[in-house]
Amino acid sequence: MSKQKTTRAKTSRSLPVFIADTSSTTGGGLSGVTHASSGLVLEYRRQNQSTWTSVTPVSKTLGTYVSGGIVSNGSLAGRYEVDFPDAAFASAAGVEWVEMCIRGVTNMLPVLIEIELDAVDYQDAAAFGLSRLNDTITSRMASYTQPTGFLTATFPGAVASPTNITQASGVTLAPTTGLGNQTADITGNLSGSVGSVTGAVGSVASYGTLVNDVATAVWSAGARTLTGFGTLVSDVATAVWGAASRTLTAFGFYVSLTPATGMGNQSGTVGGISGVTFPANFGSMVINGTTGHTAAVVHSVQAGAYTSAAFSANWLTAAGLASDAANEIATAVSGIQVLSRLDSMIEDDGTGQFRFDTIALSMAPAGGGGGGNQTINVYPVSAATPERVAGTTITYHRNEIRSVSVVTDFTLTNLTLSLTIEDSEGTDLLTIPNGSISRSGQTFTVSIGTAVTSSVGNKRWALRDLTGGTNSVIARGVFSVQEAASA
Repeated sequence: MSKQKTTRAKTSRSLPVFIADTSSTTGGGLSGVTHASSGLVLEYRRQNQSTWTSVTPVSKTLGTYVSGGIVSNGSLAGRYEVDFPDAAFASAAGVEWVEMCIRGVTNMLPVLIEIELDAVDYQDAAAFGLSRLNDTITSRMASYTQPTGFLTATFPGAVASPTNITQASGVTLAPTTGLGNQTADITGNLSGSVGSVTGAVGSVASYGTLVNDVATAVWSAGARTLTGFGTLVSDVATAVWGAASRTLTAFGFYVSLTPATGMGNQSGTVGGISGVTFPANFGSMVINGTTGHTAAVVHSVQAGAYTSAAFSANWLTAAGLASDAANEIATAVSGIQVLSRLDSMIEDDGTGQFRFDTIALSMAPAGGGGGGNQTINVYPVSAATPERVAGTTITYHRNEIRSVSVVTDFTLTNLTLSLTIEDSEGTDLLTIPNGSISRSGQTFTVSIGTAVTSSVGNKRWALRDLTGGTNSVIARGVFSVQEAASA
């Protein structure tokens, strides 16, 4: 077997091959092979395929690619140039090789070629076919952003003191004890006392979320009205609950409010907070540890919210089943064909007992419970006659000699035919020429003997049309030889 390498998806690839002459005692080549040579077969099989793909041979010019072409390559006998289809070399996941075979002509030693399909191109001197290498570098550089002023920036050797920080933005400065009045060293001229915030903050409104431990100083006289909060969470300073801030409205949801000693001016009957407004249709609310329930109408339910686990056993009773649902169930049961047929076969015997009627039992019952004697005829099972042709499979038995007729889709009357049977290794076992093939319309008949049927197993057969120098497969299939008793 000849072994070669090529790049996957390589197109218009011509292969130089040597065809040996089996009749030569010196290893000479077989001359005179053309696309029209009787019995010539070109075929290939790619990795992971279970069958061979046949290629129709055609004429070609040396040096010019033609799919399926074959031509003599110079004056040396046995040297040819063969062009297999581009599909044989196509790129596909998991396909790393393709094998090819040239065979079938009288005195031809089959030519076997295995070609490794590589992902890289050995003929690409610049990049070795590694197309993704440049793409990877380009994609990485495309996402890189150079900092502004990076090429012209100068950096001090060390930051010796705060005076070296002259233009800082986006820096969070956390005040500490003793920070004092910083005016000159921090750009932006923060003046006043950094350690304490003084003055009325004013009105705080439209906050999305109020979080823990807001300093008491925020809640001076002008800041006690809180509106439009999405969520109110724990530990809001006591000063929030002054006289002007006891009405809480427009909250995204309500939480359990447990007033503590010292909240100031709390009165009323709901948790000690007066003027608290709750929305309608609350299912359950916990106030000071007490749970209350408010009846509610469910307007819509999310898909999949109710499952079988949400219902107790036996929750749906007959009283809860609508009459139209019960009628539909009864109608569905009565519509079951086997039940309706069984019902038609049973009759009341007049005493409240039921039995099969006369039609169901044919000649019974005679009155009580059984009928007269019935006659049962038992016929012998006929012996099975082997089916010789089933679809495209022809079946013989070991050492059998007989003829077989096969129906095709072609009118065979005026065609020049050839039938070949080969084993699973591709070795021809029998070739029947045109003169030994009988035909009538679309049916051909051939006689096959022990040259093919001496061994059990599956072979391959093919009927070819050789009319006018063509070589076309018009019918093919499996030739199965099975074991059978013999003397």
